[in-house]
Amino acid sequence: MVINKKNTTVQETTIDSPERLIELLFDQIESTKRQFQNAIFIAGHLPLVYEDGPRLDVNRWGEFSKHTLEVAAEVGDRIKKIGINTRIAVIVDDLWELKKGTGFPRNFSKFYQRSSLPAEFTEVLDRYDLQDSLILQERKGFNSKLISEYKELTANRSTTDGEATECAKAFRSFTNNPSYFDPATDYLIGFIPGQCRGNLCSITSTPSTTDRFGSSTMIFYPHVETMSGLVLSSQNAQEKFYRSTQFEEAQTVEQIYQNGVTMQTTTLVTT
Repeated sequence: MVINKKNTTVQETTIDSPERLIELLFDQIESTKRQFQNAIFIAGHLPLVYEDGPRLDVNRWGEFSKHTLEVAAEVGDRIKKIGINTRIAVIVDDLWELKKGTGFPRNFSKFYQRSSLPAEFTEVLDRYDLQDSLILQERKGFNSKLISEYKELTANRSTTDGEATECAKAFRSFTNNPSYFDPATDYLIGFIPGQCRGNLCSITSTPSTTDRFGSSTMIFYPHVETMSGLVLSSQNAQEKFYRSTQFEEAQTVEQIYQNGVTMQTTTLVTT
């Protein structure tokens, strides 16, 4: 489906397999290589878990975190051969599992200072020789390979006040940070869990905001609860703190694509 809006063209495609997604992403990046020097992947998104923690959990959202990093790395390996640089942002959702009203443990600098990439992520980047592709988050006294969503929101609050949700604010903060992203030289590809879809669709396809970060491709997956088989420990919809959680059987990668993966490509039309 193609939707034409003022100064933008938005195309939505249903993706039925990882192989098809990889081919489409490569073709899209190749078609823009005269305009862009770098492909920026938001991939490997994963949560910070507070029970028995804090700790990173690459399996909390089922196959999503590991699989999206793998796809980004394979596409990144391919586009090296056509002269496009790959940069990968691993964003940690350190807000999702916080119980509402309890506040946030303010000083997580020590956690990020001592924490490295999950071993599963390191293995993928080593296999594709993309160890140096990670976008680093500047913190006091060190740079982290893990980008804290909370830190981005608090450090750039004035640039995200117009967004209604944490997903949208974190995305806006990332694209507004010139050390991460330059719309003049970078093509943006995001692997997004389903609970963020509506909020990010409104940003990536709205003409009044598209020109602030240029052309992009967003891949929207099912909700993390669907992919992981997560069973809420609370019936209170406002309480997003999954303590003493139970899990049904997580979906396989094949099942995830059967349940619906959509690629939204937004092209900024310049005159």
